[in-house]
Amino acid sequence: MRFVVVFVMSGLLLGAKGQKGACPEGSRAVGDPPPKGYKLICWEDLTHQGRWKHGMATYWHKNGQKKEEGTYKHGKRHGKITRWHDNGQKKLEGEYKDDKRHGKWTYWSQAGKHLGTNQWANGSGAITFWHDNGQKESQSEYKDGKLHGKITRWHDNGQKKSEGECKDGQKHGKRTHWSQAGKRLGTNQWTNGSGSITFWYDNGQKKEQGKVRKNIKRRGKWTFWSPKGQIGGGRFRDGMPVGVATMFMGETPITCERKRSLRTCLYANGKRASESTWVHGAQLIGRKCWDEAGKAIPCPD
Repeated sequence: MRFVVVFVMSGLLLGAKGQKGACPEGSRAVGDPPPKGYKLICWEDLTHQGRWKHGMATYWHKNGQKKEEGTYKHGKRHGKITRWHDNGQKKLEGEYKDDKRHGKWTYWSQAGKHLGTNQWANGSGAITFWHDNGQKESQSEYKDGKLHGKITRWHDNGQKKSEGECKDGQKHGKRTHWSQAGKRLGTNQWTNGSGSITFWYDNGQKKEQGKVRKNIKRRGKWTFWSPKGQIGGGRFRDGMPVGVATMFMGETPITCERKRSLRTCLYANGKRASESTWVHGAQLIGRKCWDEAGKAIPCPD
């Protein structure tokens, strides 16, 4: 009995240290703050199987700076959320209500400059996001937590990047794209998140072309080009390569394969070019890139 009491108290102390207080009754803190870990979350075990987040959830950047702190209620975001840039400056502050953004949301740049404010009403509103330099990044309409209506995006130099519409969270209708210099690149036609789609480099060269469903899931045959026109390609299912696909890192060809939710791409010398983690082949949740010598580099768009 003594051992059990010590274990429970240790869990409460961990929650108090990393989460500014213990988890709610019925949930427990799982994880560790830096330097031992990078997330500390209150989880509630369900009666039959599985678990959901209930209480405070805190995440940290790899450099130890706090990344996000928010609360959950029986698996849904509910209450205040705060995010920080990796330099410690506040990035955004807002609230959720039953998993939908609600009320006032405020945004700041990495330098601490106030970028702007949005007003949400149960996941709906006319919403603006900004680049870190203060230029508008996008302006769109949301309905019940989903993009619905006109959406316009801009490059960080202020030039329009794309303009189109969404319907119940899916790209729908005509969508036009422009370069950073303001040159019209082309137009795609979407039908409820599906279509035969082309993407372009800023110089006007085609970048990739193929069929898409659910907004971003590649399917069937896809063709890829380098910025100067070299050609690669492959076949895709549910957004991930079937076998080996040839893509490009700049002008350098890379071969990409799927291993469950991880897509790994290699240079001809066998060194990693990139690793990306996907959820259901559609949502990118993490990506890393390297040059041919193995040095970490920013990933291209």
